[in-house]
Amino acid sequence: MTTLTTRSGVMATILVIGPESALQAVAAACGAGQPIERLDDALAALERIAAGNVHAVFVWTASLPGRAQSALEAMRELLPPDARLLLIARPDEEPLARDLATSVADDYLIWPLQNSEIARALGLRPSAQPQGAPPAASAADVGIVRLAEAIASAASDLSACLDRVTALVADQLRARGCTIELPEMMSVCGEAIGEPVLAADLDLGNSRKGKLAVGPRRSGAYSAAEAASLQGYAAMVATICRLSLTAAHWQHEALTDQLTGLLNRRGLLLRLPNLLEQARRQRSPVTVLMFDIDDFKHYNDAYSHQAGDEILRETGELFVRHTRKYDVVARYGGDEFVVVFCEADEPRVAGSKPPRDLLAVLARFRKALERHEFSSLGPEAQGALTISGGLITFPWDAGSTEELIAKADDALLQAKRQGKNRIWLVGQDAAPSST
Repeated sequence: MTTLTTRSGVMATILVIGPESALQAVAAACGAGQPIERLDDALAALERIAAGNVHAVFVWTASLPGRAQSALEAMRELLPPDARLLLIARPDEEPLARDLATSVADDYLIWPLQNSEIARALGLRPSAQPQGAPPAASAADVGIVRLAEAIASAASDLSACLDRVTALVADQLRARGCTIELPEMMSVCGEAIGEPVLAADLDLGNSRKGKLAVGPRRSGAYSAAEAASLQGYAAMVATICRLSLTAAHWQHEALTDQLTGLLNRRGLLLRLPNLLEQARRQRSPVTVLMFDIDDFKHYNDAYSHQAGDEILRETGELFVRHTRKYDVVARYGGDEFVVVFCEADEPRVAGSKPPRDLLAVLARFRKALERHEFSSLGPEAQGALTISGGLITFPWDAGSTEELIAKADDALLQAKRQGKNRIWLVGQDAAPSST
């Protein structure tokens, strides 16, 4: 490895402020001929820099005093104009290191240090790898591992995946800011980008496009190799997005009822536990209605299954129109539907009662259903359909998904026994009116 020298050709000293492990990492990257000194704290470092012939300083961020920026500014004033002031940060310290590198330091490196990163930060030319020696892990190697981790998360959470990728690209290219822009989302890391310095298009398929862009480099200009790397990252990001969107499509297909477009039973049973957990945290009620269409078999037998499909499809659409955006309507199976009413009102307090205003919503829906004209039913198109259902509220009547579904189903059967065309509330003493 070529050693660091001053403009006059004198071998320069590299100063490491931090633990012995940091000194060993820098020494391993620079080779035996490079003078390196280690100090424990910033105050001792200021005295050594003032003594002269220090042309590079590595500062372990954890060794900086409370006024970190002031300490670095003092070092900068004492160092020669062409000297390098570099930070070493653990992964959890990266936000601090990024801010300091933007304002006063030349660059920062993430612990554990890589030989190639140290050499690049110092502007040294690597020597040939000794024959038979295993190559040191490069920044690109680390980047590939981190990219693989991001890809693994893409199917479940594309937004989080893109956040990891923008951070990776910014880190690998030493960019002050990086953005990934898709038609439906954007991920930003670091500084906001006005006019990008480097950009690459993303081919997302089906004529959809995106863009990967970086702002200015933290120090110096981008090399041709770094510009080529951005194109490679763009190709990988586009692949990640296409795979994620394909996975999301098939997941949607698996959780959606093909006839009505509503959640199916599987989708409901996956969604409901999350809604209950949110309700526990917010101390809010969740009310579940299970209902079916009275005498549905009659319509299938008398008017064909096509007419039955129309009834199911339009009944689902009608109920969606009578609920709020945060409520959930699902087709549970056959002519059974489940509606989950998520309350957004004030949190529960001791002694509060389950909400009963949903009965008014149900009354309006039942009237709308009776007035709705189903074209396949001919003379019976209006006023023919009624529903029976069971209504149950968390946490008063049940405390889990399984218990809610089971008790709602029991209440539905009770409504049927009481003469149909009615809603049965769990916990009541008598059946409610059918009107």
